[in-house]
Formats: sequence, C-alpha cells, structure tokens
Amino acid sequence: MKDGVHHGFEFKYTSSPKMTKSLSIALEDLGLETATIIIPHGEAYPLAGRVRVCALTEFIKSVASSIIGQ
Repeated sequence: MKDGVHHGFEFKYTSSPKMTKSLSIALEDLGLETATIIIPHGEAYPLAGRVRVCALTEFIKSVASSIIGQ
C-alpha cells in the first residue's frame, strides 16, 4: 500500500501473460487499485483495465527511483 492505495503484483515466467480469473478475483476481493504482472523481459504494456505488464528490470528501476526520489 502506498498513499492509501493498494497495488497487487503477480510474477510470471512467461513473456506473454494472460489475464487470469484469480487476478480478477484478487482485484475485486482485495480492493486493489491496480495490478502489475512482472515478467522476465520485454516491453511494458497495459493488459486489461487496471492491469499492466512490466519486465522485472524495469519494475526494479521504477521502484528504486521512487524510493530514491529521482
């Protein structure tokens, strides 16, 4: 949770993940604002509604920059 907003994360081995029923349920049951599916490599892209796909390295850079404040 950041700034009172809940975010969900799912890690997949495939580089072309699909929206799953379990992720849809998690979004609703947990009241998640967004969900990010982390994949080994590739470009970031929106998958469905509040769900996006992001490569692990880009995700780490994003988290690091938000912690450092750059």
